[in-house]
Amino acid sequence: MVLVARYESGDKLRKVARRMVDLMRSDARVLSATQGLRLTVGFTITDLDETFLLTFRDGEIGGEVGADITSAQIRLAMDAETLDGVFAGEVDPMGAAMSGQIMFSGDLGLAMSLLGVVDDLREIYKAARDQAEAE
Repeated sequence: MVLVARYESGDKLRKVARRMVDLMRSDARVLSATQGLRLTVGFTITDLDETFLLTFRDGEIGGEVGADITSAQIRLAMDAETLDGVFAGEVDPMGAAMSGQIMFSGDLGLAMSLLGVVDDLREIYKAARDQAEAE
């Protein structure tokens, strides 16, 4: 499968990331699924030299573009095309990690705790991406 590169620059990625966090904060399913979860996930988008931090704290969700992610409990590094494919459900994250497209460090057990919300996050990401593209 060939993916279309959606992020020619960090500006577009930042817009989608901010929109995604806003949508997550207002989604009842995500808020319910993240009750009791205390987790930080840091993303490095290698080809755009961007970072993004997602924070889940007992049903509260935060996000910061350009954040220092060194203290994140889970750290993922990938290019923008892989990020888009994973969040859109077009790329299998485990397969991408096994093939070296995604570099992972941190607590694998905590990462597995996000599995219950993955489908909801995919829908939210696609909505955020579509909204950002329409602007």
